[in-house]
Amino acid sequence: MSITYTDHTVKLANLQRDERTNARQTPYTDDEIASMAASITAQGVMMPLTARPNGKAGHYLVFAGGRRLAGMNKLAAEGHIDPAAFDVPIRVPDVDEAKAHELSTAENVERLDLDLCDEVEAFARLHAEGSTSEDIAIRFGLPERRVRQRIALGTLHPNLMEMLRDGRISVQEAQAFTIAPDHDRQHEVLEHFRERNYAPRAQEIRQLLTQDTIKSNCGLAEFVGEDAYAERGGTVTVDLFDDHFLWDDSGLAYQIAREKVADQMDALRADGWSWVRLEDEVSEEWSYRYRRLHGEAEPTDEAKTRMAEIEARMVEIEGPDRDRWDIPDEHADEYGALDDEMDELRDCGFTDEQKAMSGVVVQIQQYGVKFHEGIVNPADAREIAKAEKKDAPTGPKPYPAALCSDLRHALTGAVQSRVAAKPALAEAILLAKLVHITRMTGVYDHMGLLMSADSYRPVEAYNTTYAALSSQLDGIVEGIPTGTFTETVHHIGERMPAKDRKKLMALLVATSIDTAHGPEPFVTVAEPDVVKAWRPDEAFFARLNKAQLLEAITEACGEAEASKHTDKKKGDVVAAAGRLVPQTGWLPETLRTDAYQAPKAS
Repeated sequence: MSITYTDHTVKLANLQRDERTNARQTPYTDDEIASMAASITAQGVMMPLTARPNGKAGHYLVFAGGRRLAGMNKLAAEGHIDPAAFDVPIRVPDVDEAKAHELSTAENVERLDLDLCDEVEAFARLHAEGSTSEDIAIRFGLPERRVRQRIALGTLHPNLMEMLRDGRISVQEAQAFTIAPDHDRQHEVLEHFRERNYAPRAQEIRQLLTQDTIKSNCGLAEFVGEDAYAERGGTVTVDLFDDHFLWDDSGLAYQIAREKVADQMDALRADGWSWVRLEDEVSEEWSYRYRRLHGEAEPTDEAKTRMAEIEARMVEIEGPDRDRWDIPDEHADEYGALDDEMDELRDCGFTDEQKAMSGVVVQIQQYGVKFHEGIVNPADAREIAKAEKKDAPTGPKPYPAALCSDLRHALTGAVQSRVAAKPALAEAILLAKLVHITRMTGVYDHMGLLMSADSYRPVEAYNTTYAALSSQLDGIVEGIPTGTFTETVHHIGERMPAKDRKKLMALLVATSIDTAHGPEPFVTVAEPDVVKAWRPDEAFFARLNKAQLLEAITEACGEAEASKHTDKKKGDVVAAAGRLVPQTGWLPETLRTDAYQAPKAS
């Protein structure tokens, strides 16, 4: 069906927006209206509005061209034009209300913005001919920042512009290249990635192009100060596609920072620290080889308040589905600085004695300046260790690492026994593991469930549960066809009774648990009865020294009983402990859960 249009010129005062037939119902933003007003000021009304009579002679309802009408009304409201005298071109189709709505929809759906590359080249050409970004923004009714961004993209190497046009690089990647307008440098970086047959991300492009710069919003820049940097001749580069600019001379920034910390370093020396040095004045291994003392005083109320603020912000950055190892790139610097500040607040209140035997390493990095207090030189560390050994309290030494590892199998056995007896708990553990794996909400939380053949190997002397559970499991699995996965599924799903399926699942989950990879979650959810699953025997006690044996007897049977064995040989004490302690329900500290009840004799 062909539509006949009649062209008119009417006064702005005689036009209204057609609310009934206009397809666009989302209000225009203030910026959209302002840019259109600027375009009308510069170019006039370049396209007629589409309207229909509203029933009053000479008055019309606009159903296509609403932003142009809003721009003119803005100019009228600001006194730039007289609505009673300003002429507006309109086209009036010979259609009813339903068809007017269809035309309005078609105009909004079919309208295409100028291709990005075409717009970039057009604005770059105008800029090359002498037009400023402000001039271009006014002429086309666009925000000046958008125009400046398009002009910046116009500085791309021809190869990059071609790649942008045909989609071989994204808009974000092209924007990253604009940080270095020099074509040779852009081509060098492009070839760097081509040689490695690697498609770079925008962030990686920026990193290569800005190796000698620092961000204006990084901790180091904030410490140095914009005025101090500018006074020393520091220059900046504006990144039109980010919310900061770049300091071009990172070396100057570091030099100013070193000068600024000099007074603070003098103050630390005056405060009693044995030495205070910049990081490049000490061994490169200081951060992981030098011993560090920890302040002995309780944090001040002010420090506690700040620690609470830091903790809240770190939790906010991590988000509900993240952990500290999965921080978004845009928050990585802030998170690192907060983590460092938290360490400093925890390590407060050094004594004069501690200061006299340790020093301070001053670290200047992009995220800021940090003072690491309580760092001990290796030579001094040996003397401190001797003094600590001399002053160390007497008493039983900790259990050997090998014994602690074996004891963990006893805890595993207790958890396995509990889970095998509770199919609903086993199902919840299995589903939780799948959730963590598929949604990646915390890779460390599920590592204690080792779902693979022969993944858990018990120390039988400590895990007396696994063999029995494994035997039960073998009895069930023997009746399941394992030729193909499909056969196994059909047998379990269609032929196995529901009760047996639950038992199978519980046994499979239970025998896959290994608390050596993280006991806390399993102990919390399973609430194991460790005393029932394992009790210490004479073989266990033989692995303890005499002081540890007497401590066990004291805790289990009381000091009076322990005193009877003080002067006996170790072999006799081992025999006594094996006879007296197991029946009391005593457990070594490694195996004690929240539900552990100490023997009454202690």
